[in-house]
Amino acid sequence: MNNSLQFARFFFLFIITFVRESSSSAIINPSKAKQISWKPRAFVYEGFLTDEECNHLISLAKSELKRSAVADNESGNSKTSEVRTSSGMFIPKAKDPIVSGIEEKIATWTFLPKVSRFIL
Repeated sequence: MNNSLQFARFFFLFIITFVRESSSSAIINPSKAKQISWKPRAFVYEGFLTDEECNHLISLAKSELKRSAVADNESGNSKTSEVRTSSGMFIPKAKDPIVSGIEEKIATWTFLPKVSRFIL
């Protein structure tokens, strides 16, 4: 199956799923998706989260951010390193209604049930 046909099939299945799930708060517009790769399959969805959702995630994360670590090759334990400068944190599943709504959007877009995904 060529890439154009695969892409058309994907959007057809997506629209069918979206109509079926239209009672959810996940509103997805397939025309905003841009395919950037098939192998691995990757898409960019401009505006996937609203400003409110982004601000909410930022406010949840701000007080919980911890410096990211790397694995120590000798001990296998985590340690900080000058080469890794990021910070991160985990948001529990269904922490609140906004996080649950984001999880619903992700489930609708990826065709994966909420239980099979990692924590945000």
